[in-house]
Amino acid sequence: MLETITAEELVNRPLKSPGWVVEDLIGVGVTLLVGSPKVGKSWLVLRLAECVSRGEPLWGFATCGGTVLDLELEDNLPRVQQRLFRLAAECSETFHLCVNAPSLADGLLDEIACFVRTHPGTKGDAEQMVIWA
Repeated sequence: MLETITAEELVNRPLKSPGWVVEDLIGVGVTLLVGSPKVGKSWLVLRLAECVSRGEPLWGFATCGGTVLDLELEDNLPRVQQRLFRLAAECSETFHLCVNAPSLADGLLDEIACFVRTHPGTKGDAEQMVIWA
C-alpha cells in the first residue's frame, strides 16, 4: 500500500531542511561529480574538502564547516601531498584523506559509518554523505 500525504498536510507540517555543504551549490546528501578524464575533478574535490574542513568559503559560497573524509581512491599519498602543497599554505586537522579503502561489497559503507561515529564533527551520516565519483 502506498504511503501518501495530502498537499494540505505537507504544507502545514514543519520540516527541517537537510542543509548545505556549500550554500546554494551542494546540498547535504549524495552528490556525484562526474566528467571526462583529466578535467580537474580531483583538484575540485580536494579544494572543496579543504574549504569545508576549515569552514572557509568556496568561490564566495559559504561552507558548512566540519570534519571531512576525502576518499582519493584513484591516487596515492605523494601525489595528493603535492596537490595540497599547491592548494593551501596549511591544512586543517579536520581534513582526513584515504587512498586505500575496501569496495562497497567489502564493507566501505561500514568503514564510513565508523569514521562518522568516531569523528563527531563530520556532517551527515553514512547514508547522507557527499560521495564523489
